[in-house]
Amino acid sequence: NLSEASLTGRKKRQTTTLYGIPQSRPVWCAVNTSTYIRITPGGSPSLNATEVNTTLANSIRYISRVIEAYGDSTALSDGAQFLYAGYNDVILAVDQTAKWSLTWKIMQDAVAELLDWMIEAGGLGAAQFDLYNGQHAVGTGAVKFRQIEV
Repeated sequence: NLSEASLTGRKKRQTTTLYGIPQSRPVWCAVNTSTYIRITPGGSPSLNATEVNTTLANSIRYISRVIEAYGDSTALSDGAQFLYAGYNDVILAVDQTAKWSLTWKIMQDAVAELLDWMIEAGGLGAAQFDLYNGQHAVGTGAVKFRQIEV
């Protein structure tokens, strides 16, 4: 059974319970924070591992530059979406939940957690994730193929 205190400082895939709720999906926590993601791996179409790695790593660097330039301010609020267009139409999309603001640092931690989990699990590809700061759901995200509308 995980609590916020036991999440802080851990970086480990969890499949037990989180705040008393059984977890069937992997839970991955950022080191020395209360930021964590619940991951749903897979999706269609399948994505090239190198393209996913490049997209996530470059988006982490981009967010880091934003933080260096402007500080750790609110990245998304009021239902906004962050889109990072990567290599060969692989994108990272992060949506803010209706109630809580999402800061750049929390988003950076979440994307780094996702990449770390994919590498640790041995599979880089499409995935969706729910993003939490403590007990608060602050966003959802996905690594996916960009849909081109005609």
